[in-house]
Amino acid sequence: MTMGLSFAWTEEQEMLRRVVREFAARELTPEYLRELDATGRAPHDELLPKMAGLGFTSLPVPPEYGGAGGSAVDVTVLLEELGKTSLSIASLLNFAIGFGTHTLIKFGTEEQKRHYLPRVCSGDMFFAFSLTEPNAGSDAASIQTRAVADEDGFVIDGAKIFTTGAAECRCLLVATRTDPKLPKHKGISLFLVDPRTPGIT
Repeated sequence: MTMGLSFAWTEEQEMLRRVVREFAARELTPEYLRELDATGRAPHDELLPKMAGLGFTSLPVPPEYGGAGGSAVDVTVLLEELGKTSLSIASLLNFAIGFGTHTLIKFGTEEQKRHYLPRVCSGDMFFAFSLTEPNAGSDAASIQTRAVADEDGFVIDGAKIFTTGAAECRCLLVATRTDPKLPKHKGISLFLVDPRTPGIT
């Protein structure tokens, strides 16, 4: 007896695709997308609450933090379907449900999860990933930005470039070197940083 693998979408994933298509047809008209391109405007505050109302932003978040507990495949279905209309808007949504959200779910403290994840679900929280540096590119093992502990927490010192969404995000996910004595592919830590913190330019 042979058994085959099914690569078909589940009934729930097909429903998700339909909801995304309807949202894109209603909200992401060609005229609206052309206006965004022409002005360079980032419409996080316009679109994320609408996406939250449809459950897009809560899809990957565990139920205990107000989410739907969807799988990586579910998120892929969502972003792929949205990207058929606009890769830019799919990337905008990924700032909310990718980057910091996935990192928090996997590595965050319970306090961090309870603070940030419900805000992701409501459409109020989105992140920017601050990795790339002038002398390291996107090679994480070569980053030079330092985070040094002091009595109040940590002092972060360094330069980052190409942090997409840095001006609009609610939180920066900053890659730093915390232990320079370790081999360069180790001793790296990620910090959640309020972009309005004094000293950030």
